[in-house]
Amino acid sequence: MQSIDSYDFKGKRAIIRVDFNVPLNDKLEITDDTRIRAAIPTIKKVLQEGGSAILMSHLGRPKNGPEDKFSLRHIIPGIEARLGVKVDFADDCQGEEAAAKAAALKPGQVLLLENLRFYAEEEGKPRGLAADATDEEKSAAKKALKASQKEFTKRLASYADCYINDAFGTAHRAHASTALIAEYFPNDKMFGYVMLGELKAIDKVLESPARPFTAILGGSKVSTKISVIENLMKRVDNLILGGGMTYTFKAAQGGKVGTSICEPDQFETALGILAKAKEMIAAVLGGEGTVSSTTQTPEKTDVYTPTADPDAAVSVPETPADSVIVDEPAESVPEQPAEQPTEQPTETPAEQPAATETPQPETTAPAEGGSTETPAVSLPTQEQVEQAAGSLYSAASTVLDAILGAGGN
Repeated sequence: MQSIDSYDFKGKRAIIRVDFNVPLNDKLEITDDTRIRAAIPTIKKVLQEGGSAILMSHLGRPKNGPEDKFSLRHIIPGIEARLGVKVDFADDCQGEEAAAKAAALKPGQVLLLENLRFYAEEEGKPRGLAADATDEEKSAAKKALKASQKEFTKRLASYADCYINDAFGTAHRAHASTALIAEYFPNDKMFGYVMLGELKAIDKVLESPARPFTAILGGSKVSTKISVIENLMKRVDNLILGGGMTYTFKAAQGGKVGTSICEPDQFETALGILAKAKEMIAAVLGGEGTVSSTTQTPEKTDVYTPTADPDAAVSVPETPADSVIVDEPAESVPEQPAEQPTEQPTETPAEQPAATETPQPETTAPAEGGSTETPAVSLPTQEQVEQAAGSLYSAASTVLDAILGAGGN
């Protein structure tokens, strides 16, 4: 692994995996360029040192090949405005045009490749399988895709002399542009400044945090978070779980979650984690949620309420068997600053931290001498949980997966 600060970029083409999965409005205009701004220092480093840059990213979650609304062409003005350099574009990341433009790059020039996820090979997940596809058909599709994924990755790698991974939000996934392409640059691969900054910040908060130390972990599946949860239990004073995984914990304890996402095969694991953590874990369900019938139509959504008040919210344990928990009451969500866009990126922003050091009431600090016993702590109130959690649930999951090496692939 090389260091971006000491690597010699002179005369070399650097292919950089950036995270330009930025939110766009209905006019396909960028509403928040945070991720673009975050990547600028890395790109400028390459250019200032005499190299050229090939940028590759995904945008959204296209499932049926190229779609204009997911084209990276729309964000070129935003990149140029921040970078101060003209950005060329290849409308097919695997096409002859991309190869030709990459080969013709001169020092100081920048080329942006079209959305990587226009190809199933980027994520390595077969597309177009029938809902009733047999196990044999699924196996054959995966085998075929694995073979084509190698060619896809090899093609991307052929454009450049060195590789930089600066897409922290997707670094935990074994995609072609993250884990696989790095193999083609055994002596010429490195992290960009976004990655380095996040790794340094997380190392600090995990190794020498202020106490009491509270971590907020989110995500939909317990199965992909087991190692993360167990690792954090050794480090934190409070562990707050949010997101869809909490339904598995609730159901494992006999709670009713209707048709909300749940992993019955993880009940034993969930109960084991709760037993091990004792009072250290608070499975946060938000107290109340909007519960919608699964037999809803575009014209009408049936909302289950246990009272005569049609606007009343139902608490999670009361969720009927044919319903799913779909939202939190608006008043329970912390108010966001006015400048924040209403449309959020589909992946976790790299800028968000893995854990927050939130002051907790009546918390007993760990005894001197480093006792290994779980410290006696008081759990935060529901109001404090909501204020601390906010939109950090999914961000914490992504960050911790990346650092602790659990799930997500």
